[in-house]
Amino acid sequence: MNPVSMAAELLGTNCKVLISAGAGMSSCDGYDVYTSPEDFAKHYPWMGKLGYRTSYECIGLFGDKKVSYEDKWKYQATHMNNMRWKFPPNEGYTALKELTTNKDYFIVTSNVDGMFEKAGFETDRIFTPQGDWAYYQCLRLCQGVGKSVWKSKQVITSFLNKECEAPTCPNCKGPVFGNVRISDAFDHSPYTEQHNRFTTWVENALSETDSVPLVIIEIGAGMSTPIVTRLPMEDLATRKNVYLVRINPVHHSIPRGVRGIAISDGWQALLLIHSKVKQQKTQPVAPPHSSLPQVPGSYGWRECYEMLMS
Repeated sequence: MNPVSMAAELLGTNCKVLISAGAGMSSCDGYDVYTSPEDFAKHYPWMGKLGYRTSYECIGLFGDKKVSYEDKWKYQATHMNNMRWKFPPNEGYTALKELTTNKDYFIVTSNVDGMFEKAGFETDRIFTPQGDWAYYQCLRLCQGVGKSVWKSKQVITSFLNKECEAPTCPNCKGPVFGNVRISDAFDHSPYTEQHNRFTTWVENALSETDSVPLVIIEIGAGMSTPIVTRLPMEDLATRKNVYLVRINPVHHSIPRGVRGIAISDGWQALLLIHSKVKQQKTQPVAPPHSSLPQVPGSYGWRECYEMLMS
């Protein structure tokens, strides 16, 4: 049986589903501004004159002394608006939504683009430990953690409509940026409740695997932020009746001691899995398996997220 069919058989069972998504999950033709110079030039045509060709290059934009603060925010506000509200989810999100219909699920993602929310997933079942473009924060944390972060939609809209100058901290008037993990100044307070719900959900799911297996679908999670996606999922997949389906065109290998299915593909594999699940005439039963030793040298899933939120 090929890996796609094996994954479909698992997801066709009466199971709980944990979705772990990295940057590859949001890849979409025409909107790949992080990696495609053509897409970047289409959405940010003025940035070429400043020497920038992709959004990955723009990660260091705010440290570029040759670019004014106003011009930095011209790009940043447009980018936050594009990623968080304007750019559409790809078909993979639709397939995932249908694969989790009538299933108990939770989502953890390193992405900050709100695509799962835009695709119709329940917001109280989403954990975004790397932040969310829906918020912005003071880079000085002038009022302390929890008091230096605000919702971004209104200020972005006002700036793009030329109703105000480039955003600054409403308290100290210092520089601000999207509330995403780019430095030690990251204020993770908006995600504390998400973290608590996620931890409770995983603990409950693990306590019920004797009767309801847990299937992890990891998509597009490479080696940039493995502590958010890959490492905790690998630890979970050593537990009794927990299965890992890892989908990645490059980094799809699964280490020894972790039970899983490796699919060498992008999010498009979700369309194939979904198609095969729909073709199943009877609901298969996931084969039971016992716990495995933890991967040597790895962190437990709980430790990974506690480090991120500390």
